[in-house]
Amino acid sequence: MLDVSLKNPGLETFSGQAGINLVSNKLTLDIPLVKGKLGLLVSGRGAFNSFMLPWVSQQLSSIRANFGDGTVKLFWRAGSRHTLTAMSYGSYDLFQTNLLGSVANINAEHTRYAHQTVNGMMRWFWALSDRLNLVTTTSIATYRPDIISLESGGNMVTLRQSLRQLQAKSSLGFTGKYHKSEVGLSATRYDLNPGELLPDQSQAVNAQQTPREQGLELALFADHELMLSDRLAALVGLRVSAFANLGPTVVRRYQAGYLPADAYVVDSVAYPTGRASTWYGGAEPRVGIRYALTPETSVKIGYNLMRQYLQQITNTTTPLPTSRWKTSDGFIAPQISQLWSAGWFQNFKHNIYEWSAEAYYRTTQHILDYKPGANFLLQSFPETQLLQGRSRAYGVEVMVSRKKGELTGWVNYTYARTQNQVDAGTAFSERINQGQWYSANYDRPHSINASLNINQTRHHSFSVNLVYSSGRPYTAPEGFIRYQGRTYPFYNQRNQYRLPAYHRLDFAWNIYNPSLKSRRWQGHWTFTVYNLYGRKNAYSIFYKTEKQATTPYRLAIFAAPIPSLAYNVEFK
Repeated sequence: MLDVSLKNPGLETFSGQAGINLVSNKLTLDIPLVKGKLGLLVSGRGAFNSFMLPWVSQQLSSIRANFGDGTVKLFWRAGSRHTLTAMSYGSYDLFQTNLLGSVANINAEHTRYAHQTVNGMMRWFWALSDRLNLVTTTSIATYRPDIISLESGGNMVTLRQSLRQLQAKSSLGFTGKYHKSEVGLSATRYDLNPGELLPDQSQAVNAQQTPREQGLELALFADHELMLSDRLAALVGLRVSAFANLGPTVVRRYQAGYLPADAYVVDSVAYPTGRASTWYGGAEPRVGIRYALTPETSVKIGYNLMRQYLQQITNTTTPLPTSRWKTSDGFIAPQISQLWSAGWFQNFKHNIYEWSAEAYYRTTQHILDYKPGANFLLQSFPETQLLQGRSRAYGVEVMVSRKKGELTGWVNYTYARTQNQVDAGTAFSERINQGQWYSANYDRPHSINASLNINQTRHHSFSVNLVYSSGRPYTAPEGFIRYQGRTYPFYNQRNQYRLPAYHRLDFAWNIYNPSLKSRRWQGHWTFTVYNLYGRKNAYSIFYKTEKQATTPYRLAIFAAPIPSLAYNVEFK
């Protein structure tokens, strides 16, 4: 693997990699070009491991795993006061395995997950004076996750979602001796495809399309950071946002006194393109205070209120958790969260050691979850399948690090809990877990991360990384019901079980040649092993009915040591 780095006075540094990874079959390429006041970076990476997997084991003959991404970045300094930066990024991830679950009762043999991302950004920096500047940014971000069911004849039935975000933002910044201020405005347009079924050449599958969703978010914001003394600094900010759910859309009206359901539809209203069916908005204040007790000790406290108009709902009962994006509308209110935080930071022995502890507490209104027994796949009116409630999250993080010496590294421990409560009514379909608090899908109480670096000699350095976390919650059926020759799971409690704990150890060995130190280029070998002791971490636990018997399965990804060997070169 080749690591390239070129520098030019007055310009940003463009660096990257180019070469071939000898073990993981990874190809990377960076081409930096710098001339005068113009800089260009073109880079790409790829990992194509599918053809190697059958060599490892015949059980992996149906597995596919490929990855690729590319970046183009342009930097142009137009005079002493103007700078233009443009960047584009694209990526594609593919993972295929044996059939994990049936999508819309499709008769398939394999499940393929293909995720595609394309982003673009352009930023203009204008220095109005030595202390005043104007920054204007436009960006576009698209994300498309596909779930593909491969039928026996090679036909691919695709369940597709997509999300596109367009944003324009401009801010005016002022920097003084003891304070810094910023004011600005932004506009964000959302275009969401909640789901569509593409049958390809299948004669047994009908094409389906859920209505697209559009939204517009406008915001005014202001921040002011002030050094009140040598020890005390404060940050005060305010953001005022507004969101409109835009047409074309059809909004149902339901019978008063009942939650949205197909049985209670009274009427519907069609909104044309660009017309707002619903408006939300409000103020979002934030404040932070930092105080230095001594030159080595400081404390900070903070408060922040945020509104979230785009939400993601995840179903964890499937082998690989599936999700659906949803904009706020007349039935789905935006999430409103309030976060309180406090931290203590301490340095020891001339900043060789650092110690910190931070605690937080967050409350959230209008969190989303599915109704018991909901069928959300390709739903045109998802409000009939969703419930809203509240959430609470709290935790503490402790970190110790050594920053200097032959032995460096850090250890981090986090205790964090996230719980939801959904109690929209008295009926079984209007509440979750009888209205009691339950663990959220991403609730992982304990996490430990550690990194150790050993710079033993001029020729060698070693590093190890340890990762540990509690398993995430999942929902398991309490039993199974046989009806008309088919087996159906029966669910009672939500997220009542947890996956086994996740832990992994990674190792890296760098080999240097000191004789190259005085040359224009330097190179070294890197040997790494991911998941050193081959832990079979459970990604999910799911159930499949085969021959009138329902059997639990545990899905593990990268459940073996993965070695990698690379050669890195840096040009000066």
